[in-house]
Amino acid sequence: MTGNSLFDKILLGLNGLVALGAAGLVIHSHTSIKPLPTDQAGEEKAMADSAAVNNQVTPVMFKKMVVNIHTVGTRLRYLEAEIGLLPFEESQKEGLKKVEYMLQDALIEIAGKMDPDELSSVTGKILLEGRLKKHLNEKIGAVVIKQIYFTKFIVQ
Repeated sequence: MTGNSLFDKILLGLNGLVALGAAGLVIHSHTSIKPLPTDQAGEEKAMADSAAVNNQVTPVMFKKMVVNIHTVGTRLRYLEAEIGLLPFEESQKEGLKKVEYMLQDALIEIAGKMDPDELSSVTGKILLEGRLKKHLNEKIGAVVIKQIYFTKFIVQ
């Protein structure tokens, strides 16, 4: 302390007042500020309904497409595929039905540049799916395609 008993008592008193004020503020904030009530059952029902609606989205299926694949040798190689595009929402299906020409163009452009051995592998199929999805979402101008399904995928 300072050595001056009167000054020390004043400092201790001020320190005690500050501590009491802070404790009072904490108690006041915990008792007077109440969180907004939530309807737990209602929130769970809304979340379950939303999940059920999103899980019922079905893919838009397209007819068989055949693409010539670039090869170095004289043998002609091609990819035969049937593709389904899964949108994020059911309301986006109508828009996807109108982009079949874009899908065909993207498949020709992307798969035509890939090696036949690469397309035959699982990694190649995943690469093709990712590239197609990215290309189509960019062409559409919005992220609409959630996943691409290959119902038929033959490389010959």
